[in-house]
Amino acid sequence: MLNVIKNLGMISGRIETQNGVRVSKEDFEYWGGIVHSNRGGFVDRLVDIGEKIKKETAPARVLDPFGMMSETIKVSSDGYL
Repeated sequence: MLNVIKNLGMISGRIETQNGVRVSKEDFEYWGGIVHSNRGGFVDRLVDIGEKIKKETAPARVLDPFGMMSETIKVSSDGYL
């Protein structure tokens, strides 16, 4: 978080190298790709953050309070989670 606010010029200081954190060096475009669930519950993430995923991949599922799957969430385009 400190690196973000340093980069935005909100505080001064050198941006620190992060170890053990995966950072993609590719160009990013935001396509408004917010994924919504139709049901409430607990999110069970099936894909790691930063992982490249293809269209129709299920990066997460929604579980009810008893641990039963109530919905599988799929993405509508290729991208990164």
